[in-house]
Amino acid sequence: MGIRAKTGSGRCSVCRLHFPICLCATRPQLHFDTEIVLFMHYIESFKTSNTGILLQSCLTHSQLNLFGGQGNQCLDWDALEFDARDCAVLFPSPEAQPLAESWFPKRLIVPDGNWRQASKMAKKLQRRFGIRAVSIQANKPSNYRFRKAPKEGWICTYEAAVASLECLYGKEAVAPLDDYFLRVMDRLAWMKGWLDREAVYGGIPAGLQRHQLVKSEASTGSPKIIT
Repeated sequence: MGIRAKTGSGRCSVCRLHFPICLCATRPQLHFDTEIVLFMHYIESFKTSNTGILLQSCLTHSQLNLFGGQGNQCLDWDALEFDARDCAVLFPSPEAQPLAESWFPKRLIVPDGNWRQASKMAKKLQRRFGIRAVSIQANKPSNYRFRKAPKEGWICTYEAAVASLECLYGKEAVAPLDDYFLRVMDRLAWMKGWLDREAVYGGIPAGLQRHQLVKSEASTGSPKIIT
């Protein structure tokens, strides 16, 4: 299930960047035997700071489900099928076991939302399907700058899923995902005025100025976007 962010008309609905600096043409398309199954709170689809949509767009063996909505946005629990023998939910709960190379889950479920939303979803999945919780140890600093982590050392949804795949398949296998994420994050930071163009990983197209993009988005009458 592909989901595009509800961004303004001046931005790409996948990478959230303004169209002149969109990076979707260079987006990696990788396949792993382990399917990444995202459960995203529907409010996240409105946020430019969400990374779950970006992650799903890079993985050919993945799916994305929305939860927390009303009416036709409600998650159909009866349609879900998970085998606890080969599935795991990625969440750092007290009972979570470290994800290790010795066990390759067929499906890795990744809750995507704020701490409370993700915690409730992880617990519900565990209760309903008997799925074990697993956790990973982040081995590098986060490149995500757009929300404050609940605890020091915690990383965003995209980085957590990629770190899990690295644990299972190795650093070289996920290198294109790391590279793409850093390029997107740096361009977003440049747009917010947090980075000089010379410091942006992968660069900014020559001759393009930040104020041109801001002015262009304002002139389209784009709706306010939640960050």
